[in-house]
Amino acid sequence: MFKLSSLFDSGSTQASNVLAPGMKFPVEGIRDGDWHRGQVRMAVFISLHCAHCIDLLPHLGKFADRFDGTFALLGDGTAEDLADIRAYFNYTFPVLTS
Repeated sequence: MFKLSSLFDSGSTQASNVLAPGMKFPVEGIRDGDWHRGQVRMAVFISLHCAHCIDLLPHLGKFADRFDGTFALLGDGTAEDLADIRAYFNYTFPVLTS
């Protein structure tokens, strides 16, 4: 099971992938039909090195359930880290690595 406290280990050497100016937004994990022009949508960006972002995670499922549009979570962790988070919180929306 994924342990959120492991993100704060002092010996963590996990590198984050940052979108540099001019890089395209990574939408490969979102089905093309989910992002139509004119549709309400929200993408939430988190860093697994940010305590405020981690505190937000337990509340996103309820928010996404009540949000009238397409919702996605993007994080700077590995695909495995974010898959663990999605499973742990039972998210039904896309959770993608940036």
